Amino acid sequence: MVLVLVILVSGAFLWGIAVVLTTFALLHPPRLTPARAMARLGRMTPADLGLRYENCDFTIESGRAEARVTLVGWWIPSIARSDRSVIIVHGYADSRAGALAWVPVWLDVGFNVLLFDLRGHGESGGNATSAGLNDHFDVWRIVAELRARKPEQTRQLMLFGVSLGATIALAAGETVDDLAGIVLESPVVDFIHGVNTQSWLMGLPGATVVRPGIWLAERWLGRRFAAVRVSRLISLSPAPVLAMIPLADAFLPPEHVEEITRAIGARRLKDQTSQVVDFQGATHLLPAHLESARYRDALQQFVNACTDYGLARAPAEGAGARQSN
Repeated sequence: MVLVLVILVSGAFLWGIAVVLTTFALLHPPRLTPARAMARLGRMTPADLGLRYENCDFTIESGRAEARVTLVGWWIPSIARSDRSVIIVHGYADSRAGALAWVPVWLDVGFNVLLFDLRGHGESGGNATSAGLNDHFDVWRIVAELRARKPEQTRQLMLFGVSLGATIALAAGETVDDLAGIVLESPVVDFIHGVNTQSWLMGLPGATVVRPGIWLAERWLGRRFAAVRVSRLISLSPAPVLAMIPLADAFLPPEHVEEITRAIGARRLKDQTSQVVDFQGATHLLPAHLESARYRDALQQFVNACTDYGLARAPAEGAGARQSN
C-alpha cells in the first residue's frame, strides 16, 4: 500500500512538472533567429530577396513587467511612390524573416511594407509571448508610431496577419478604427486549437499534459484564449476583412472554415467588401505559393474595394462629426 501511494504521489509530481514545463514552452516558443532563418528558409533580410529596406525599430512602453521593450522591424518601400502601407504580423514561433514570403505580392499591389518581430520572437525584446492575448497592444502602438514617422506613406493602412498573427491583427483592428482593411492568411480560430493540432501532428500527449498547460497559461496571462477567437474578432472589426483560406489545412477543419465564412458573410452585409477566398489543395500558409496569380488578383480587388469603401464612409463620418459640433 505504501509503495502504491509513493508511486501515485511520484507520478502526480512528475505530471505537475510536465504541465509547468509545457506552459513555459507555450509562452517561450523557439526564436527564429537570423541564423536559423538562413538555415531553414535561405534568407535573413530583405536584401536576400533583392529588396531595398531600412531598419525600423520600435520601443514599446507599457505597464507590464517588461515596461520597455524594443521590437525590431524592416521598412520596405513600394516599387513606385505610394501612400498605402501594410503591416505584416507573423505567426507563432515565426519572425519577420519568415513573413518576407508575402512581401512581393504586397509590393505588386502597390504597398509599402513594414515587417517586425513580435515580442518574445525573432530578434525583438521580451522574455515571453502572450500567444495572441496581449500582442495587439504592441501592434496598436506600432501603428501609431509608424503613422507619426511616415504620414505620407500611411494615408491608407492595412494589417496582414499570418496564422496566429491573423488573431493579433484582428484584435489590434478593434482599437484602430480607421484601418483600410485587414487580411487574414491561413487563420487559426484560436490558440488552443492551434496547439492541440500541432500536438496531434507531433504525436504529443495533448489531453494529459498540453491541455492542462494551456489552462495554466490562461491563468498566468489573466485572460481566456476564447476572448480572441477569430470569428468573434471578425464580427467586431470596424474594417473590412479578407480571409485567404487553404482548404487542405490541418489547422482549419471544415467546421472552422464554415465558422469563419459565416462571420465574414455577416461582416459583408455591413461593408459589401469583406470576403473569403478559398484555395483547394493548399495547406497551411501556402495559398500564395500554390496559386500566386489568383492570390494576387484577390488581394488587388480587395484593396481597391477597401479604397472605395473608405471614400464612401468618410463623408458620412464627416457629416456625423459636423452635426455633433
